[in-house]
Amino acid sequence: RAAHANAMASKIAAAMPFRVVHPVESNGVFVEMDEPTLQRLNAAGWFVYRFIDGTVRFMCSWATTDEAVEAISETLKGLV
Repeated sequence: RAAHANAMASKIAAAMPFRVVHPVESNGVFVEMDEPTLQRLNAAGWFVYRFIDGTVRFMCSWATTDEAVEAISETLKGLV
């Protein structure tokens, strides 16, 4: 299950139109994103938040689907 979560995070990172700040070594992706963009992403129905280092954190789990990754990837592309 952890391998699946890690693979989904790698897939998000590969499609990410924002700068990935930290290496993707597990199930999290940390990116640079300004506050208005983060608010638009949340308004689109995606729950992500600003992490303690100022990046925006995306987390995947054993239940993250390919379809969800594709959907958030499309939403992210529309934000840039």
